[in-house]
Amino acid sequence: RNPQKVVLIAHSQGTIITANALNELSREAGVCQAMKKMLYVYNFANCSHGMENGIVKHVENISNKGDFVAYLGHLFPFPSLWPNTRGEAMKIEGQ
Repeated sequence: RNPQKVVLIAHSQGTIITANALNELSREAGVCQAMKKMLYVYNFANCSHGMENGIVKHVENISNKGDFVAYLGHLFPFPSLWPNTRGEAMKIEGQ
């Protein structure tokens, strides 16, 4: 079987785990190519500090504007003020 599409759904703290796993997997050439072709990521209440669209086919962030957890991540209004452990500003892409 050759899957055409792989859908990954993450919620709240799971978005942090997903972002870390995707960043690690993107360093492996064969896996990286497959993720760019087939992986669709849908995040609910995304509180991760880094989720780049370029390493997967599609990223979408879905949150309620009143959700405090989402304000820890992609809804945070000043990402440059909240650096990660390497001193870099948050970088969350997707719709």
